Amino acid sequence: LIEIRGNAFQQCFSLESIEIPESVAYIGGTAFYQCYSLKEFTFPDNVYNIFGDVLRYCYDLETVNLSAGAKDIFAGAFENCRSLKTITIPEDVYIVTGEAFVNCTAFEKVVVDSANSYFSAESDGILFNEDKTKLVYYPANKTEAVYTRNRYNNRYLCIHKCTESCNGSYPRQRCSD
Repeated sequence: LIEIRGNAFQQCFSLESIEIPESVAYIGGTAFYQCYSLKEFTFPDNVYNIFGDVLRYCYDLETVNLSAGAKDIFAGAFENCRSLKTITIPEDVYIVTGEAFVNCTAFEKVVVDSANSYFSAESDGILFNEDKTKLVYYPANKTEAVYTRNRYNNRYLCIHKCTESCNGSYPRQRCSD
């Protein structure tokens, strides 16, 4: 087996686990879409592209092991994986869209392999580009700071880290260029 096509396991609502052979080099988008009960997923080492919607709506997914050879993670790849708390970005990944983790409401942090030269993460799990000039993803379960994108010029507006005295009100500050 070298390929799992998109929609192959779509809506297998009761699927809790699956072992993908190392021979698999391609897993299509939506291959495991709406596998609500899936708890853990390991991408074989030959899978380089983590396509959009591949594990979308896998509500119970707690653990994802990306392949060492992964190169990119596209929008929607893990969207609505409500139980996913952390993910480690391997050394060779050079594309991660922030939309890859939309509505991952339990998400706490991103860890970046120390050998990765494209991304970096703060100790608090926020994902940035390599020189920390661009915010890529702010984990949904974080409450101490908020970052929003300026809709006019697509630059990020920073909102300072809040103390308890902010009471949910965050003064906006422009990010330094």
